[in-house]
Order: sequence, then C-alpha cells, then structure tokens
Amino acid sequence: MATSRRGNLSADDVDAAMDALASYAPSLSVSPRGYRSARITFPADSFTQAAATAAAVVSSTLAASRWRFAS
Repeated sequence: MATSRRGNLSADDVDAAMDALASYAPSLSVSPRGYRSARITFPADSFTQAAATAAAVVSSTLAASRWRFAS
C-alpha cells in the first residue's frame, strides 16, 4: 500500500510503523516517485478477505500510529 505522504523515513517513522504493523510482517520503503509505502502479509482465503483485512489494518492500526498514511 502506498501513501499520500512523500519523503524519506526517519528512525522514529520506521519504529512507529514497525511497531504498529508487527503482526503483519511489515516491509517499509519509499517508492521511486518518493511516496512512502508498506507491504504487509497475512493469511486470507480469498482476495475479498485480503482486501477487507488490509483496509481494516490501515484504518485502525496505522491511523493511530505516528507514521500516518495520509498527510
């Protein structure tokens, strides 16, 4: 998932995101266009279930973290 926020990740940003996403085997990066992105992994029986889980993670877990997905 990509964010609307651009720029490099500070150590505090990385710590906050990794803590918030620890249950989902996170991988953080900055896209070639400069947007922050995160890749998470979790089990799902279907694409629909995976999409619903990803949306729930973004709206609840990351919304409360310091590493915001929207600026």
